[in-house]
Amino acid sequence: MLTAFRKFARSWVSGIIIGLLVISFGIWGINDIFTRGSPDAVAKVAGESITQDEYRKEFDRLLKRAKADAKRDISTEEARAQGLDSAVLEQMVASRAFAAMTDKLGLKAANSVVQAEIAKIPAFQDQIPRRFSQDSYQMALRENGFTPVEFEGSVRSDLTRQSLTLAVSSGFRAPRVFASQTLAYGTERRMVTIIPVPAGFVGGPRQPTDAQLKALYDESRTQLMRPESRNLTMVVASLADFETKVKVDEAQAQEIFGRNKERLSTPAKRGLIQLVASDRAKADQAAARLRAGEAPEAIAKALGLSVPVVLSNVTIGGIPDQNVAKAAFEMKQGDVQVVAAKLQPFAAIKVTEAVAAKEAKFEDSAEEIRTQLRQTAAGELLTDATEAYDKAITEGATLEAAAAKAGFKLVQIKDVMADGNSAMTGQPAPEFAEAPNVLKDAFTGGKGDTSDLAPIPGDSYVAVRIDAITAAAPPPFDTIRTELTNEWVRRDVRARAETKAKEILAEAKKTSMEAAAAKYKLPVAKQAQPLLRGQGGQELSQAVFAAKKGDLVLAPTANGVEYTVVRIDDILKDDEGTVPDRLVQAETAVRASVQRDLIASLERVARDRAKAQLFTKMMGRALGDTEETAAPAKAATPAKQP
Repeated sequence: MLTAFRKFARSWVSGIIIGLLVISFGIWGINDIFTRGSPDAVAKVAGESITQDEYRKEFDRLLKRAKADAKRDISTEEARAQGLDSAVLEQMVASRAFAAMTDKLGLKAANSVVQAEIAKIPAFQDQIPRRFSQDSYQMALRENGFTPVEFEGSVRSDLTRQSLTLAVSSGFRAPRVFASQTLAYGTERRMVTIIPVPAGFVGGPRQPTDAQLKALYDESRTQLMRPESRNLTMVVASLADFETKVKVDEAQAQEIFGRNKERLSTPAKRGLIQLVASDRAKADQAAARLRAGEAPEAIAKALGLSVPVVLSNVTIGGIPDQNVAKAAFEMKQGDVQVVAAKLQPFAAIKVTEAVAAKEAKFEDSAEEIRTQLRQTAAGELLTDATEAYDKAITEGATLEAAAAKAGFKLVQIKDVMADGNSAMTGQPAPEFAEAPNVLKDAFTGGKGDTSDLAPIPGDSYVAVRIDAITAAAPPPFDTIRTELTNEWVRRDVRARAETKAKEILAEAKKTSMEAAAAKYKLPVAKQAQPLLRGQGGQELSQAVFAAKKGDLVLAPTANGVEYTVVRIDDILKDDEGTVPDRLVQAETAVRASVQRDLIASLERVARDRAKAQLFTKMMGRALGDTEETAAPAKAATPAKQP
């Protein structure tokens, strides 16, 4: 198929048809020529569309950030399984709706405010000195897929949101009772006495029977389920492999160097100071004072001359006056001379720097030229090889035979899942790191199907054949017997520990903690340090902090197996009168919480007014779904409320 496309692209017929398509696009629009009215938008907010391209760019940006945060590769499929696709669209809809509302209200951050805010961002600043750099700004935007208009619009939206938040909450002060409650909750501690119920107290671990293990296996089938996996054979056609087959013609390399020698050479350059005078006498005075080392600005002021012209690192063509240029390039560094200028009467010039021309040498550029020649020749070989491969496949050759004829490598990939990870190790299959679409092809066909060669980064082409399909199923019982045994033992110990802990708790309530501990021959310990929220495990912490002073409770410890019986001896809280700074912090936290609630309410109002619609099918298409792979979806759904 690729061969046919390549040949078609070089034919005169393609020129006519492409020309007709251009005319059609101009009349009907690209969307209409294929869909005749089907919207290309993934959402519509306040009458404005969010296009598939805009959505895909934002999705890719956030996926890139997620990979950096996780410090590992995350496939598009994995990100979508975690809900990133919907979250990105919801975020874009909320932002557009809020912007539409603020625009209607006439609220918009001024350009000067936006530019000042951007200039503060460290990523856009030079290291030394620490100031805004237009080059750093443009580079950072390119790396993150932003245009200046898009990024500045985003900053403007954020600033407007901040201003509106401050406006609606200006003057608000959290009621003291709220701040007091927040402080009390945040600083609450519990003094406790405990009776630990260790695993050994209930007789230690017992071994399960086969029937018990199989019952656990059947009960846990859903949690144990492994996704469908496939064995694949990948054909790899790499430009680098064909470069090794190319012998560079040195004569051709020399010829290319000769044609480009002037461009590769470095011209002579000068730096100079120029003082323009209306007569020769003043020009001579200016020259004498330049020789004496006087500052050009002081000379100009003393003689009534115009501001000095200072040029640095310029070629002969960079000096506007031809006579001055000629003289400067005949002078040495430090020389001073008066020149009868072509554009002005006279000029006193001093050469401050003189860099000699550097003629290009073949050996300095030879490797780059050889590399270019090698890659060009390898590219032609690769094109011929892909055509040979396509032809062999079309004529019925096996994948192995076609790859051998073309000189392509074969790679065996075992037990890969649709997310690109190995079903055996859980690690990403490196072959698909740069080929997510090829992975998708590998999971849309049936056994024996072979995909077309597809380009991937790194000047390579790959295709895959589906060799075997392992349906989704839990791992065989015998392969996880050890894991099942460990889980059964854990659950059994926990159940017995809980039963015994309930007995001890009942005895402690009837008598006392100390008497119950003595009866069961267990230690009782009054903790010297107060228990903080979250300590001892989630279940234990929740039970302890939900109880009142004097209550007795039980809960599993952090390991989830052993239990502890706990008595709440005292409840400690910070006295707000003795920690005024903590009270101020609590008031600030309450204020921030109210601000978040206010802005969330404004966002809901904005979304309602914007009459936002989400086109989930188009969202899927933006991420590569086809008619066959796309999940059923309604044509349009109202945007969900946060």
